[in-house]
Amino acid sequence: MNLDDLTLFIQVVELKSFTRAAEVSGLPKSTVSRRIRALEDSLQTRLLERTTRSLTLTEVGEAFLHRAQKILQQVEETQQQITKSQGEFSGTLTLYGEEYLFDLCSEQISDFFERYPELSLTLHSHSENSQQMMEKRFDLMLMVGEQPDSSFIAVPLAKLQFDLYISPQLALKAKGTLSDEALLQTQPIALQEVAMQQCWPHTAFPLNRPPRFCVQSPRLLTDIVLQGKAIGCLPVAYANHQVHKGKLKTLFKGQYRFAQTIYGVYHSRWYVPAKVKLLLEDIRQQLPSLLAELEKS
Repeated sequence: MNLDDLTLFIQVVELKSFTRAAEVSGLPKSTVSRRIRALEDSLQTRLLERTTRSLTLTEVGEAFLHRAQKILQQVEETQQQITKSQGEFSGTLTLYGEEYLFDLCSEQISDFFERYPELSLTLHSHSENSQQMMEKRFDLMLMVGEQPDSSFIAVPLAKLQFDLYISPQLALKAKGTLSDEALLQTQPIALQEVAMQQCWPHTAFPLNRPPRFCVQSPRLLTDIVLQGKAIGCLPVAYANHQVHKGKLKTLFKGQYRFAQTIYGVYHSRWYVPAKVKLLLEDIRQQLPSLLAELEKS
């Protein structure tokens, strides 16, 4: 038994004819008759008394008709309610992402929820990879780097620039006479892990030794480099103001700067709620200009 069979049964009863029900449904009369017979067989009871000139509901058939009409009405109301909720700006949005990405997008997120006061926000800072996120329920996840799991839909939002930095004290400790390349070969390395990969200009400078520090938080990574413990590959948006204050120096004059993509990730491309689409578009429209300002030399 399925909803289509219930609909067909109701049509036959209301039109009082297999022939007219076949015309309305666009099915052959034989198919209509066969499906009603199969419905009766599945219920192990007769729903209709058939004669050459008329159709009459049995007592069980009449009770079944009322129940079928109620079921279809409830299904229709549920569909309308869900369709309406997909387009409404109410309820709760659940977001996952690295804390520093929320820092970067905080203005867009704050403005969005100010415009839609009926929306609530549940925000989770996380360090899981996309494989670990499969079983979690969320509306939107912000991630950096190519995602290995194609089960998700990933929408590119902006480019996050990375560059190589050293603190003046570490450069001085290395006697201040070494070239940038020599510093890179002799001093400890600190880098960020992005999408389960080490964020580093591998093409220009293949790592010939493991990094001393491999962390997921760019804030912690920046602190490590500021303290003179290592040369770091840092997000330019985080390091730039430290460069302006003279607390960090760029290696190679930014020659090997590279970018990673920030993605908005969600479970499926089908029936994405309007509130998720709108928040994604807000971030996509505004984040690139914000990053460009933070990364300005």
